Amino acid sequence: MGTVTLAARAILAFVFATAAVTKLRDLRAVRATFRAFGTGERLASLAPLLAPAEAAVAGGLLIEPLARWAAGAATLLLLIFIAGMSNALRAGRRPDCGCFGGLQPAPIGASTLMRNGALALTAILVVSGGPGPSIGSWVGAHTALEVLAILAAVAAAAAAVMISGGSTTANTAKGMASASPPALPAVTLAGRPAPEFSLSDLGGQAWTLEQLREAGRPVVLVFINSTCGSCLASFPDLARWQVTLAGSLSLILVGAGDSERMRQVCEQHGISHMLLDGGANVARAYGAVGTPSAVAVSTSGVIVSGPASSIYAIENLIRLTLRRDSPSPLTDVARAGSQTN
Repeated sequence: MGTVTLAARAILAFVFATAAVTKLRDLRAVRATFRAFGTGERLASLAPLLAPAEAAVAGGLLIEPLARWAAGAATLLLLIFIAGMSNALRAGRRPDCGCFGGLQPAPIGASTLMRNGALALTAILVVSGGPGPSIGSWVGAHTALEVLAILAAVAAAAAAVMISGGSTTANTAKGMASASPPALPAVTLAGRPAPEFSLSDLGGQAWTLEQLREAGRPVVLVFINSTCGSCLASFPDLARWQVTLAGSLSLILVGAGDSERMRQVCEQHGISHMLLDGGANVARAYGAVGTPSAVAVSTSGVIVSGPASSIYAIENLIRLTLRRDSPSPLTDVARAGSQTN
């Protein structure tokens, strides 16, 4: 039983430490995630405290005298996460989990709740059963081979728990050149005429879909929201693709929410073309129920792919669009990858 309890502590410590480190890399995105869950500005202002709290829990779990208290704190945090996610899902919202910062952006869902529930049960095991042996005494009681085997099993279990709650992050543009794109989601608007719209950019100039298609290239509309953590994490990739693939397609960001926040992020990452869709009316017309999402429109004004949700699926959509419409798509995508190395 001592080995089981110690393994539970190690898994929890690994997960909480990873969550803390990834959140510390972009505290602004953590605050945006809080807003996306509907916490309000007062609670969102406390967002920077979450990463240090998770780090403290991770550290406490590794120290035998503090492990039981740290497991109790982990249980409390996980129950709060579960309550927040359940409330968002009941309200029809699926914001980015934000569980591991930008490492694994994915909308919340049943799998996210199940993952947090499993972690909560693991923490309760430590609280109810006691902390088990100290790390030093446990290592001293086992052979080196046994220690390595159990450590490998613990690492695999921790990685499986983290992956189970969402999709992995997007591949690099270099990877786009060689990988075969998975199929897009079964629900698609492909074959339908693209809804017309007129939206203003950050400079106040109005743009219609017809004007965007005048360049003679397919148009990929990427729908984002100023409160979406996954959207903020995807901006470096979107900015790079917008520049390096400009000769093959027009990548247009369509942003809902706080326009000033959108302006700041665009300036930070060098986004050149952002249209403002404050009420997300255009996003809804294109079937984009979550963010980030994307739809590809042909030069004739017909939807050819999408909506695709998550930056990973958007990358696949872009790859498919290039293969369908660009005279030398693999060359364009390879160029996109080479400029990032």
